[in-house]
Amino acid sequence: MNNMHNVWAKRFEHYIGEVMKYMRFVFTGHIAIVLVFIVGAGGYQYSEWLKVVQKDFPAEWMIAIIIGALVAFSRPVTLIKEPDQVYLLPLESQMPNYFKKSMNWTFWSQVLVPVVLCIVSIPLLKAVTELSPAEIWMTVLFIAILKWFNVRGEFYFRYVSRGQSIGLDRVVRIVVSILAIQMMLTNGLLGIVFLIMLAFYTITLQKKVKSNPVPYEHFI
Repeated sequence: MNNMHNVWAKRFEHYIGEVMKYMRFVFTGHIAIVLVFIVGAGGYQYSEWLKVVQKDFPAEWMIAIIIGALVAFSRPVTLIKEPDQVYLLPLESQMPNYFKKSMNWTFWSQVLVPVVLCIVSIPLLKAVTELSPAEIWMTVLFIAILKWFNVRGEFYFRYVSRGQSIGLDRVVRIVVSILAIQMMLTNGLLGIVFLIMLAFYTITLQKKVKSNPVPYEHFI
């Protein structure tokens, strides 16, 4: 393979094949029935609880904490292997293209859960807040954008720090993400301020990437 597009395509095909085999092994017919039962029972209990939920229930903070933590946890899927330290050296100038595909996949594979949770929380928000449908759906879009920056922020931090102090970086992004979502649900303009802070943090790390060698050891 003489370019990183082919390298990624081949590895991604193999990765998806392995994931599908694992999913077929784990999610058997019996487990699928149990999951449907759990989802149905959970949905019923949720709808019943919404009928009696108090207006002062801190829905904004609960949603912000749960989704903010999920959004900030953005471990990159690079598919880097140990022999790459040697065999990919001639193609290292093309690695940004490879990592771009890696970050795109990381985003699309991880954004679904926080977005679905936000959509599930819409009836709760309607029950205890004065948010309009447009404001709620703007928050869903906001969460997707927040995830986009978190994916890149974690990747660039891992790249620059070579895997050191990941916990500190994640705590910072969790706090910023929680505050961004909470402010978006209560005061949209302040939520955008926190998003800009995260974007600035991500861009700053991205600039540092150019002066650092690829941390193969960490991404393996």
